[in-house]
Amino acid sequence: MAHDPNSIVMEKYYTAQRTSLPDLTLLALDIEFYFGYELAVHATRRAKLKSDRNNHI
Repeated sequence: MAHDPNSIVMEKYYTAQRTSLPDLTLLALDIEFYFGYELAVHATRRAKLKSDRNNHI
């Protein structure tokens, strides 16, 4: 069964926030290693946008 890349990205992004390490560059490199460059760029942008929206509520 394949994992949903977007779910994995969100999990990694929020884990980074909880540990006070919201470093999108490292997150993108981690995602790129597993899923490729294009997905890393797309997914980290989605994670950042979703996080920004959640923080404004």
